[in-house]
Amino acid sequence: MKLTEKQKNNLFIAFILAVIQISLYNLYYIITAFTGDFVWTVTRLTTTLEGFIIQIIDLALAINGFMLFLFIVLCLYLLIRKR
Repeated sequence: MKLTEKQKNNLFIAFILAVIQISLYNLYYIITAFTGDFVWTVTRLTTTLEGFIIQIIDLALAINGFMLFLFIVLCLYLLIRKR
């Protein structure tokens, strides 16, 4: 299957978003491993610096995951509609 230039660009954007998502998950697990506990309570999230960083990473993961999901759905919709 030959891809057009636009399809190649879309795949590249999806790849970049997926790499960002995986990198943020890795960062999340590294910070969690350094703190020694994988269960984050509300008090730990609101009172410690690590909790603040984890909250920022969670927000970035949610936004990036939503963008990646919408991008994939939109690309699939356009691909199906084109045929």
